[in-house]
Amino acid sequence: MNETTANEATGAVTGGCRTLLRLEGLTLFLGMTMLYAVWGGSWWVYAVLFLVPDLSFAAYLAGPAPAPSSTMPRTATWRRWC
Repeated sequence: MNETTANEATGAVTGGCRTLLRLEGLTLFLGMTMLYAVWGGSWWVYAVLFLVPDLSFAAYLAGPAPAPSSTMPRTATWRRWC
């Protein structure tokens, strides 16, 4: 590939393509935010939905949750019937 379109070591887009992709993302964000405002959506719901990916990432960093002991017998029983 050309040096202006991708970095071969990481596969990251560079140069004009990177700028174009960032402008596309910004355009979509602003357009959907304006559409949400026109439709009269609740802004606290918008803020919560905007932060959901960050909250899920924080849960990922917290580590695996211990499984409840009641799920193991149900799983074993279900597999026996399938």
